[in-house]
Amino acid sequence: MFRRARRVLPLVLLAAAMLVPVQGRAQIPGLEYILVSDGTPIAVNLQFPSGYQIGQRLPILIQIDGYGGASSPMNPNSATFGNGEYVTAHMSLRGTGCSGGQFDLFDRRSSYDGYQVIENLAKRDWSNGKVAIWGHSYSGLTGWLTAATQPPSLKAISVSGLIDDLYRGIVYMGGVSNMGFPLLWTGIYRPSSEYQNGVIPGVRSGDRTCIANQATRYPPDVLDNPILNGAAGVEDSQWWASHSTITYLDGINVPTHIVQSYQDEQTGPRGSNLLWQRLDERKPELPKRLLLTNGVHSTNTAPPEIRDDRIAFLDCHVRGVCSADILDPSQRVKVLWEMHNDGTRLRSTGVTADSDWPLRQTQWTRYYLQPNGGLSTSMPAAADTAPYVSGSKRAGAWSYLAGANQGEQLTTANLPDEARFTTVPFTTATAFAGPINMTLFATSTAPDTEFYVELNDVDAAGNVTRLQRGMLKASHRDLDPLRSDYNGDGEIIRPYHPHTNTTTKVLVPGSVYQYEIEVFPVGHVFRPGHALLIRVTQPPANDSLATYVPTTPPGVNTVLIGGDFASSILLPLVPAATVGGPDLGCGKQVGLERCSKPVL
Repeated sequence: MFRRARRVLPLVLLAAAMLVPVQGRAQIPGLEYILVSDGTPIAVNLQFPSGYQIGQRLPILIQIDGYGGASSPMNPNSATFGNGEYVTAHMSLRGTGCSGGQFDLFDRRSSYDGYQVIENLAKRDWSNGKVAIWGHSYSGLTGWLTAATQPPSLKAISVSGLIDDLYRGIVYMGGVSNMGFPLLWTGIYRPSSEYQNGVIPGVRSGDRTCIANQATRYPPDVLDNPILNGAAGVEDSQWWASHSTITYLDGINVPTHIVQSYQDEQTGPRGSNLLWQRLDERKPELPKRLLLTNGVHSTNTAPPEIRDDRIAFLDCHVRGVCSADILDPSQRVKVLWEMHNDGTRLRSTGVTADSDWPLRQTQWTRYYLQPNGGLSTSMPAAADTAPYVSGSKRAGAWSYLAGANQGEQLTTANLPDEARFTTVPFTTATAFAGPINMTLFATSTAPDTEFYVELNDVDAAGNVTRLQRGMLKASHRDLDPLRSDYNGDGEIIRPYHPHTNTTTKVLVPGSVYQYEIEVFPVGHVFRPGHALLIRVTQPPANDSLATYVPTTPPGVNTVLIGGDFASSILLPLVPAATVGGPDLGCGKQVGLERCSKPVL
């Protein structure tokens, strides 16, 4: 027990003290526990901005996280978290960090925990009752799911690094099994995050509540695991839908800011922009903003252009402080071209703004595969074929984490293990941005095979830089026309495959099949002298953090060219890409690390 102070502060001094700015822990004791409706204590770390004065009422910026250190402080004075205009709240999901309860991946109970924590904080005497969600990656996903429960005090969200569909977006892209990042994250990274420098957070701090919460924690439910479910069945099912953010799209009812990096090596290049598009289709009146850029997972938050835009959007819809273009309907979508490090910071070489995604100004242009490896907007004059061996090796392993700029070798003696198609060099800057679809006519000698379509930039020196990829397992080729996306001319720009009843879809050797292959969205400028290269091959052994597990036998695949089976790719050309300055050079753009000459 503390002894009661004998002296009483004079009222005049007390009144003066009320005006002195206090640190977060003077007003709010940092980490605290909020009991939700089932009695589970949820850990939340609250911090005041340094200029806070007692009696002020501020909005709240909350991040809802599922890592061990999620209850650590978020600096409310940083540019990332609001420049001192918000109280920050870092919440640990149940069963993680110092929170009690049982962890369950993308659990609806956890989403309602977020709802209750938001409403609890909004009623505090230092709160003005307005809350914003900020999240990236896991906290972006959990932030989205919490927003879908519609907390009354929630006014806006800014999220990035999202997965729209757990099956299609990351674990079974095109039906091709990816046991890379999903396995690393589920089995290693997320569980290991419960330890900070090898020590459980509660033990480090001596927090007895935290220690007690962690001591009573059960192991995660093995049945609620994307790896186990992925291994148990290779087809789409209700389990995948219930664990996907796109399932809860209709619940989003507040202004929404989303960021997507095309080369996101962790949560993938598909989710964020597709969620924005689907939300806009269902709720066009809802204020929205979409930023798209080349880059890796961290590029969703790091560049000042992106970081500042996220806070400006929240400031407008939470604080009522709106910068010049936040409410401009023609600026709802921004494509940031050629994000790179200029020596001091990450920045783009230019921005193209539009009111919609895909961009309204898109000129959908079909390029046809040509004999002798050409690629042109003209239909081939004659039919031809391009055979390659599939399954002879797991080609093209590379990882930006290892800094690999390795050439790719063709290892078969009689046939290549890929088909290559290249445009002539562009004479003027040519840009495209948006979803891409490849219509491939092919035969195979195998009962099933996997197609991997890769888009590359080839510079005048012959250096090859990978831009984007798409893939499809042949037995998953069934198309749902009603759920596919089309341009104004009725051409498919994003195919939708049900990924069900695939075991009955074995191939008849030598028979021609049509494959609509989703190539993930990308934005890129081909500078003069550069050419577009398309590689059709098998999924590589290592694709940055993706690891494609081979599930089909070796065979000879033959791509058909021209005639009745004119294989082609539909590209979203953008007529007025605004880029400035000289060509950045090979390997200088963020996310486009692989830059090498192939070894043939």
